[in-house]
Formats: sequence, C-alpha cells, structure tokens
Amino acid sequence: MDLADLVSIIFLPFVTKETRAGWEAYSYAHQEWFEEALNLQGDMARFEKDEYTSRTILESTWIRATPGMDFWPHINMLNGTELVYDTSENPLGYAPWWQFCPTVLVPGLVNYNTLSHPTRKPNIEALMRIRKPLATVAWDYADTSDSQTVGKKAALNMFMNRRKNMGNYYQDGPVSDLYFPIFEQVPGNEEVVPETNKLVGALTAYVYWQVYFDNSKSIHIQSTMM
Repeated sequence: MDLADLVSIIFLPFVTKETRAGWEAYSYAHQEWFEEALNLQGDMARFEKDEYTSRTILESTWIRATPGMDFWPHINMLNGTELVYDTSENPLGYAPWWQFCPTVLVPGLVNYNTLSHPTRKPNIEALMRIRKPLATVAWDYADTSDSQTVGKKAALNMFMNRRKNMGNYYQDGPVSDLYFPIFEQVPGNEEVVPETNKLVGALTAYVYWQVYFDNSKSIHIQSTMM
C-alpha cells in the first residue's frame, strides 16, 4: 500500500439476500481482527482514552451508533446522519465493508453497505458487469455540497490521519476509487472457466492523485540524479 501511495484498502464481500443472515452472524462473531489491527497500529491506547470522540463528524456519527468496540450486528446504511438497518432491495444484493487498512477507530464502518452510497453504487455495479479492475472518475472532495461525494471527505481524512507522510487532512485535488474484482477461483488456472467463475467480492482503494504524483515526481528526480 505504501509503494502504491494508496490512502486505504477496503475488502467488500458480495452478499446476497439469501446469504445475508449468515454473513451478519459471521461478521459479528469475528470481531477480533479489529482490535488486533488497532493494536498493531498503536491506536488502542487512543481508543481507551476516548480521544477518538473529538474527530470528524462522520466518525462521531458512526461512534454514536456503535458505542464501545462492537460491530453493528446488521448490514447498515446511513439515513442522513443516522445509522439504520439496510432495507434496500437491490437485486445485486449488498457489498458491506469488512476488513480495511489502515483500521480506523469506528467499528460502525463494518457492514456499511457501499451499494447504498450514491457514487459507490454505480461503480460496484459496473465492476460486477465488466468483471475487470476499474478506476473511477476523479472527484474534488473539497466541495462538501456535492451529493455525489457525501461523507467521503470525512472518510478520507480518517484514513489520511493514520498514514505516514500524507499529512493529517485532505486539502483539495482529485481523488479516485480503484476497484479490483475477487473471484471464487483463482483466474488463470487452466481448469477455471472465466465466464462461470463467480465474483465474490472486491478490493477498493482511495487514490489521492495529488500525493501520488508528488511522490512519483520525487522518485523520478532521485533516479535521474543517481
């Protein structure tokens, strides 16, 4: 992730209406990774001191909805600033957040249905259709009045705050999402038929192009001086 200058990586399993109950039970029962990740990052001490409560509006929203260290027990969505049970009837099912890096002090992010977000929904639907890596259009998150980027500036800040050499907060400039399909069987195996290989999830990542190209320029200058 550091080599690629990605702000974050998030795993999105694809869950159907039929597998929803099983997924919710599994994800709620397997919360140990969250605390382990926070410990590796050195964030558990901050969590225990309640320092996280003074962070962004989005963080505060999720924290109010999920006090303590518990995940929300169901696939959820945001209704304004309120976290609610996801009652959507998308025929494609759900694409909830699961494990993410860096891990931020917001357990409620787990099981947030990204197919309920106005920009992520068409992107994930496109990924399901083309079944190939996808780079989205670049958005300027500085315009907080844009309904297409609602909540994404605050989410980006949470990740940037925990990444070294990126500063604490997003200023301005284009940001894109990358999506990589995850298949049930490893593509390329001669026994795997691409057309019938089931798409079971995706990895998505934020790319802050301003940081990406600044670092690329620095690497280029260093290489030409050697």
